[in-house]
Formats: sequence, C-alpha cells, structure tokens
Amino acid sequence: MSDFLTLGQVTGGLGGTAPQLWVASTDDDLAAITTAGYVADKVTTVDGTPGVLSVGDVMTISYDDDGTPTTQMFLVTSTSGGSLVVWSVIGNAALSSIGGLTTIANEMLYTTAPDVYAVTAITALARTLIATSTAATFLAALGIYFNRSTGAGGSASVTITDANISSTSIVLAQFQTSANAVSVEKVTAGSGSAVVLCSGDPGANTMNYIVLPDTV
Repeated sequence: MSDFLTLGQVTGGLGGTAPQLWVASTDDDLAAITTAGYVADKVTTVDGTPGVLSVGDVMTISYDDDGTPTTQMFLVTSTSGGSLVVWSVIGNAALSSIGGLTTIANEMLYTTAPDVYAVTAITALARTLIATSTAATFLAALGIYFNRSTGAGGSASVTITDANISSTSIVLAQFQTSANAVSVEKVTAGSGSAVVLCSGDPGANTMNYIVLPDTV
C-alpha cells in the first residue's frame, strides 16, 4: 500500500474528535482493505511522520476492483490503540453512481434502481411547488385561490372583495346552499373584486368561489 497523504484536518467530528482526511492507493481488493486491522497504526505519511488512524477519520482509497481501478471513501468507525479495527465504505455503489453523472444547471437526482442514480430537469416552478408545506400554499403558487363570501342581500348583484382577483382572473362562484332558489348567471372580475350577477336576490346566502389565473 502506498504512503498515506494527509490532506487536511477539520474541527469537531465524532465524539468531539478532530478527524483527518487521508488518501492512498493499493493493488489489494475491497475485501482485503475492509478487513479489520488491514491498516496498522504506524502508517508513514509523506512527511515521514507516523500516521495514527482515529475514529471519525475519512479515507479515500484507490484499489483494485476485479482489475478495474476504483476509488471509494471510507469512514473509520472503531480503533484500538491507534490500529484500525472497523471501518465502512461510505456510499459505495450509490456514490459511484452519482460520481459518474454529468449534471448541468436546473437538474436534480433521482433513483432508477437501488443505489442507481440519474438526473432530470427541474424548473423554477417545480422547485417552488416542492418547497410548499400546505395545500393552500401549493395552490397559491399556481395562482389558484379558494374562498367564500356572505352577501347582505337586497340585490341580485353580489360583490366579492378579494385581493387575489384581477381583471384577468377567471372566477367561478356557486352558492353554498340553494336558499332563495337563485343561481349564478354571470361573474365579472375586476381589480381586487368581482361582481356576481344572480337570477334573483340571494339574501345572506354564502357564496363559495375559486380564483384561477388567466393562463396556465
């Protein structure tokens, strides 16, 4: 196995340690290098000083995978007296799959099989919709609003006041009950309001309405 090269050291880590990042290469295969005790506690670094592995260290190792050079990341999960006892492959097939992808702006990862990744385009609208947390905010992102209005009666014309309504909005309205046996005949949208013409005086009947954008 070649000498380890210390790339750097970060603060924090597992259990308050300061894990180090190492790289190395070997002609051994994955089964060999993941065997407990494969790496001794006095691995020589490039500057000639002993290298001691600690829990939390991350190692990038190039090894032989049935004749194919392969690079994987490993996490040291247990040591004894500075000697490697247990470590694990980080990601393994999943990381290899992701590492082989070529991505461009406005794309996202998805899986086509266990640990097999691909990319697909994602638009700004799709990202906005994914980020919503309620049905109301999801619909609002599409420019769709549900609400209700209760009229005072006395006229066949009912005015709905709603800041979500514009002159180009499509407003669909329907009475919540069949009181007074009136129906909606026409809805005219304006800036911040809509005028609903009914077949007669609806009284104080509650009207449910939906505001839709003029384009979809």
